[in-house]
Amino acid sequence: MRSPLALAWAITLLTLSGVAAAPGCAAGSDTISGSTSSGTGGSAGGAGGAGGVGGEACVPEDELCDGFDNDCDDEIDEDCPCIDGDTQPCYSGDSNLLGIGLCAEGEQTCDQTGTWGDCEGQHLPVDEECDGLDNDCDEAVDEELDEEVPVVSASAR
Repeated sequence: MRSPLALAWAITLLTLSGVAAAPGCAAGSDTISGSTSSGTGGSAGGAGGAGGVGGEACVPEDELCDGFDNDCDDEIDEDCPCIDGDTQPCYSGDSNLLGIGLCAEGEQTCDQTGTWGDCEGQHLPVDEECDGLDNDCDEAVDEELDEEVPVVSASAR
């Protein structure tokens, strides 16, 4: 009498070689009767049996937004607002100030959960400093500062 492992091996080889599929298997399938597992053993022909030797069947997991069909529903990254690694420009300040003075957009990166990360590298308006720049993004440089800026000449040491 043949062992279940030998029988599973024979069915898998016949299925993968294009020979008529065993009952409960689709031709060309590397799984047996609705299996959602993979590996080198298990029961042959029964529901929930193991996948063929060396073959990989889809094992349903939570959908990640990573370019793969993690939940085995033949849809890739459904309902994901973004895909892992995607980037987009962002700015969390007043959009009317974007591009004025130092105000500039940053970049967000999508993670595996399909969520946009923090806006990195953006420049929002800050209190004006005496530095020759428009820090508060109001199209005026160093306005209304009461600070005295010392003048240093090349001859002063």
